[in-house]
Amino acid sequence: MNNPVSFADAHNDLLQRALAGDAIHQRLPDGHSDFVRIREAGVVLQILSVWVPVRYEQEGKSPDQAHRLIDAFEKSISQASDIAATRSSPGKTTYLLGMEGSHPLASDPRQVEVFRRRGIRYLSPTWNNSVSWATSARDEHSPGFSGPKGLSGAGREMIAEFNRVGIVPDVSHVGERTFWDMIDVSKGPLMASHSACMALCSHPRNLTDEQIRAIAMTGGVVCMNFFSGFLDPSYFTRRNERLTSIRAERKGPVESDFPNYEAFFTHEDRWIGREVADLRPSIDLLTDHILHALRIAGEDHVALGSDFDGIETAPAGMESVLDLQKIPGLLKERGLSDQTISKICSKNLIRLFTD
Repeated sequence: MNNPVSFADAHNDLLQRALAGDAIHQRLPDGHSDFVRIREAGVVLQILSVWVPVRYEQEGKSPDQAHRLIDAFEKSISQASDIAATRSSPGKTTYLLGMEGSHPLASDPRQVEVFRRRGIRYLSPTWNNSVSWATSARDEHSPGFSGPKGLSGAGREMIAEFNRVGIVPDVSHVGERTFWDMIDVSKGPLMASHSACMALCSHPRNLTDEQIRAIAMTGGVVCMNFFSGFLDPSYFTRRNERLTSIRAERKGPVESDFPNYEAFFTHEDRWIGREVADLRPSIDLLTDHILHALRIAGEDHVALGSDFDGIETAPAGMESVLDLQKIPGLLKERGLSDQTISKICSKNLIRLFTD
């Protein structure tokens, strides 16, 4: 391509590192990203994830933890000198927030507007664990799960509240029954903030062709996840065998050695990534998923949702956010036009949130 390509990324878990004590507004020596590298990579729109681990849900602390994450984001923004508040500032990065799992809402629809005012612009009903009004992909595929599946009546009201206040419903992590209920009830576009293609990797977190097509028909976008386990159908088997062997020798990080759970979580991901680095798939497999989604959804409905700093490994060659610059060339080699590449890399996601 003759001109530099800009990028928009729908999902990054960098805020966990802020709570771990890392200065995310500065260049960090490890991990996938920080504010400095995000800007250097040409990312003009970055959506950061507000994700609350299950342990806080079990302790009844999900709302407080979500607000802590948003507070950490606001503090980090105030410490940085190159962040744009709106998309009208050239050469800078605009940051938005997305909530991964609705547990901080505590099933209270009034909290939707509270978090909208705090900056949340998309919201997924579930993470891997279900909530009272929606079931997750993991639970819907679990043979031991016996509860009702899909959206409850309260869940349908919750999605209507998303629509009312201007939050995009996100289907990543929800079960297929919940997905189709969301398609039925939502009056606006849906998105998958960080998923991949079931046709290429049969994992509950991935989307079938029918789901990809349905998202496109709402005017939404399907954002491709970079996690090795959602791209390569053999990765989890090989990875789990390796980690079982290592942990049998009592190796690996121990939570009690760290000042808080976020520090442990961050360190453990880095440790796993190093131990299984040779098991990662080729970056060409990421390209395959993008192209498959493109064939199903069309060029106006595919985008990027890296899941950086929330995944232990990305494909070989995708070591950090700086490697986003490889994607245009890979897509160009597969015969895509500059216009289509630009839509996938940034314009489709920007259009969704501009609309």
